[in-house]
Amino acid sequence: MSSAEQLLRNEDADLCILIDAPQSGGNKEGIRRLRKIKSEMPVILMASDSSREERIDAFRAGADEFITGEVCFDELSARIEAIMRRVCGQLSTVIVHSRFQLDTSARQLFINGSPAELTCFEYRIAEMLIKNCCKTVSRERLMAAL
Repeated sequence: MSSAEQLLRNEDADLCILIDAPQSGGNKEGIRRLRKIKSEMPVILMASDSSREERIDAFRAGADEFITGEVCFDELSARIEAIMRRVCGQLSTVIVHSRFQLDTSARQLFINGSPAELTCFEYRIAEMLIKNCCKTVSRERLMAAL
């Protein structure tokens, strides 16, 4: 078992990004192995170059997204957010929980309909807790997200 497979079995991850070397063709099998371990985990495959057949094969193997060429951090972040919304069944950028409404695109928290004045740090904490409502969020996981 590879170290990546051990990590996936032992850690709680929300998403997997595989980076493919040109012409390696190895990620098809990697995606299949990942699907056996974490069948529901979203998978993004990144490659500097690929043929149409390689992209089709990756999707058929279980990739959720295939990114070719250079991509800026903001675009990658937006793609991850879109995938995570779909996975969580959240098509809107607004998450509602009890008296809280979190608008992730505007990065704004509302409490009982009124905007809360938060620092960037406070917003990230609120976002992590609201997105994981009804789950225990460890201090380590919270700190890693900040």
